[in-house]
Amino acid sequence: MASDALATSRRRRWAFVAICGVGALALLLYLWPARALVPLAERVDGLMVWDVRGRWWRGEARMAVGELTLGRLAWQWVPAGLASGELRFDWRLEGRDLALDGTAGAALDGWSFTAGGRAAAALANPALAAYDIHLGGDFAFDAIALRAVGGASLAATGASHWSGGVVRYRIRGRPRAVLLPAMTGRLAVIDGEPTLAVASAAGERLFDVRLAADGWLHLALTKRFLDVAGNPWPGAAADDTVVVEIAERLAELPAADLGQR
Repeated sequence: MASDALATSRRRRWAFVAICGVGALALLLYLWPARALVPLAERVDGLMVWDVRGRWWRGEARMAVGELTLGRLAWQWVPAGLASGELRFDWRLEGRDLALDGTAGAALDGWSFTAGGRAAAALANPALAAYDIHLGGDFAFDAIALRAVGGASLAATGASHWSGGVVRYRIRGRPRAVLLPAMTGRLAVIDGEPTLAVASAAGERLFDVRLAADGWLHLALTKRFLDVAGNPWPGAAADDTVVVEIAERLAELPAADLGQR
């Protein structure tokens, strides 16, 4: 009986130690500061994060990409995501020229991202300056959703809307300006590659933007778009015909990132 009592005492003691250990670990996780995530965020080329506040599970920080200040990002952990095996956060990004919100999640078999809101087209102008293009107007994003499963399958849905406005550019060294109408882009994955199909308010095809698995961005312009932009195509072709294609390498992407093996 003495040995049974001793064994019971030992089990209780180890149970107490285990409970204390789990509690201490939970407390450390709870108190883990958001600023500890900064080195991970700054591994993204050009991304800068500062004025970080809060904890990993709920916090906020100011963000910039290159010389472009985006605004303040706020996030909060969604415990309900654990029911589906996902570490999920609600996020919100607000600045002078944008207001976006959505969710971001990661699981053992993939990741997910959603977004919606508005942004001034002027935010794209620093990137477009290298091509002597300047956009006016505003963008609106509706139910943008990306999901990757198993590193080999990517799904993308949603829509983006441009209000229309004045676009300034150079062609053959001469400055031009044109007032373009509103446009809508539909996001989808075609043959494993994210594609944005842009059409007029009447649903007429204007141009497509496609990100290939090798990191090349492809822009396909139709005869209709050139006509709308004030640069009519000289040859005979149907309005929906792609008459100009442009490609530029954005990054070295592993094939699995875009749903390819």
